[in-house]
This record gives sequence, C-alpha cells and structure tokens, in this order.
Amino acid sequence: MLPLTKVIPKAMLPVHDRPCVQWIVEELEAAGIKEIIFITSKGQESVQEYFTHKTWYDEELEARGKTEQAKRLEAIRNLAQFHFVEQPEPLGDGHAILQARSLIGSDESFLVIFGDCLYSGDEVIRKMKEAHEQTQHSIIAVQEVEPEEAQNYGIITTKTDSDLFPIDSMVKKPAPDLPTGLPAVVGQ
Repeated sequence: MLPLTKVIPKAMLPVHDRPCVQWIVEELEAAGIKEIIFITSKGQESVQEYFTHKTWYDEELEARGKTEQAKRLEAIRNLAQFHFVEQPEPLGDGHAILQARSLIGSDESFLVIFGDCLYSGDEVIRKMKEAHEQTQHSIIAVQEVEPEEAQNYGIITTKTDSDLFPIDSMVKKPAPDLPTGLPAVVGQ
C-alpha cells in the first residue's frame, strides 16, 4: 500500500466511514472488552491521537455549534479505556506483545488483534471470547485461503472440521514450494 502507508498507518486507512481500527475497537467494545492496549511503532502517533485526544478540531466543531459531530468524536474516545505502548523496533509479533506485559496480569487472559485486519463473519471477537471462557484454552480465529495465497499468511493444519479443534501444526508464511492443501489462515 505504499506510498500511502508511508504517511498513514494501515490501521488508520478508511473503510467506509471510519478507519479500519475503529471497526475493530467497536467489535471489541460490543464483545464486552473495555480495556484496549495498542502496541504502536514510530509513525503511528495518529492512532493514539484518534482515540484519546481532544484536539483543536473538536473545539472548532463546538465553537461552530456542531455539537452532534463533536459528540461523535467524544463517543470514540469513550469506547474503552485505551493504553498505548511503543515497540521501539520491529522484532515481530511476539516482541510487540511483550511490550505490554506490564499492563497485563500474569494470570489474565487477553486477545491479540491486528489493527489492520478486518475479519469476516459476525461477532468473531465475541465468539472467540466465549470459546475461551468455555475451554480455558488459547483460541485462534482462522479462515480458509487459496493455496497460492498461503505464502502470505500463517497457516495451520488440523485433522477435524469442527468449530473448535486442536491445531496439528503451524507455519508462518510458508515458502511457495511447500505442499499445498493447508486449510486456514492465522494472520498476516
């Protein structure tokens, strides 16, 4: 998505009438998640500004009597309690998650959601939360991908077709010459 993503974080790219990450935050809020930790990197300051800061723009709307628009911006800031942690260098997803360890209790469950990925299906986050509460195990949402696209995703294999199943193996972005038929995507 370059050169656009040189100046706009992928999470802030618009999808219909709001940034991608707002759709995700709204789904988290609908699933009862009231505390959200963003792990950001250099150049993603706009994510924090979008969710937490009252800016000159809010004040301008209020001064012009556009209270409905100002209330919409305030509602975004009130979707959850937001925390922001910066990952100083891009050392992978695991390293990014470790940056938030001081904000997550040692026995506390948490979700990892990528801010630039919208998931198809209805209420995916709520269903994942319920599945975790039911099983007390880690849950990964997956979707099928075409074999030629497998190299772009983390791929899992399993021996069953049920909604909840154990993972047999996982490969992050397999080489194109690996055997095909891997059924599901874990994430980018």
